[in-house]
Amino acid sequence: MLGQQGNYTAAMRELELVLKALPADERAQALMGEYKTRQKEEAEKAHQARQMLVRKAFAQILSRHSDSELFVEHSIKTEKKASTVSGTILSALRSQAPTFTIGSNTTPEPDVTAIVAKQELGGAARICVIAIGQTAADETEIRYKLLEYKVQAANLFSIGALINMPVAKNYIPLHSTRVGQMTDKMRAQIDDGVKNMTERIMGAIGQ
Repeated sequence: MLGQQGNYTAAMRELELVLKALPADERAQALMGEYKTRQKEEAEKAHQARQMLVRKAFAQILSRHSDSELFVEHSIKTEKKASTVSGTILSALRSQAPTFTIGSNTTPEPDVTAIVAKQELGGAARICVIAIGQTAADETEIRYKLLEYKVQAANLFSIGALINMPVAKNYIPLHSTRVGQMTDKMRAQIDDGVKNMTERIMGAIGQ
């Protein structure tokens, strides 16, 4: 039994020659139909396997952030190559205001890039986790999640906090289970974070 897409493609090319010479050959017609079905099945299996690699890489990064389950996951697909996509997204994170600091940029699997980017503005902080992977010859999947926090001094009554000097900080996730009552400002921070990141990614991949 043929086990790889490349083998099916080669076999079908040979059958095409046979059918060109003998278009009524029932055996060749039957084999062509069988090989097309098997090639489609193998392509779908490969696609699912590649998707799992992206999701695995994404889950591994998120597991390092205990608050990640409090926030919503998003995904975008593009026909561009993963290597190109990862480069343009990194550039957008670094160059577009407000800029992000890249905390990590790794390749846990071939054609899979994992990025953690951070942003802190006043009393708010944002962590963006992104996984980018080639899931098919003409498909790249981008999975991302924004973790939103409010930032406050660990000791609100310390001298440093009172005079706005650097002090130890607490990062409190913007979620009703952590802050109690969610304010309009908190909800806006979450919505703006997702909107801004989605626009950056879409712009980076030209969609």
